[in-house]
Amino acid sequence: MLVDLVADTSELACARYLVAEVPSASEQAELRGEAVSFAMPRGIWPIMFASYAIFYAVMALAAGRDGTTLMMLVISAGYTVIYFGTAALLDRVNSAGRPRRTARDFDTCTGRMSYRAGFAQILAVPILVAIFGVCIAIMWAVVN
Repeated sequence: MLVDLVADTSELACARYLVAEVPSASEQAELRGEAVSFAMPRGIWPIMFASYAIFYAVMALAAGRDGTTLMMLVISAGYTVIYFGTAALLDRVNSAGRPRRTARDFDTCTGRMSYRAGFAQILAVPILVAIFGVCIAIMWAVVN
């Protein structure tokens, strides 16, 4: 009996929550006008691609002495191309209907972000991956 009461109460709370979250007609009209895109500054992409290219090139030079290692690097590079290629293709879908932003700030899921903050957050991992590859190559050169 107590379990049924708790279950009924939680279902009622869920129903109230769902009803309360329905946007009004004016909010729905505003939402329909939004464009969904990556909206990232174009200068980020070349640096990101260069970072991964540096990583794979340095790793191939440092560790690519046998076929197995080269094959693993080719597969990893292939996955990277697929990852970014899919993002690029999805960005081009209906891109003609989206306005191009000229402002230095851009939108993210957590709000507006400045150009400098965007570079720092988006490019931190790719640049560190490239630096990691260079460090591995330096260690390999010192040891051998």
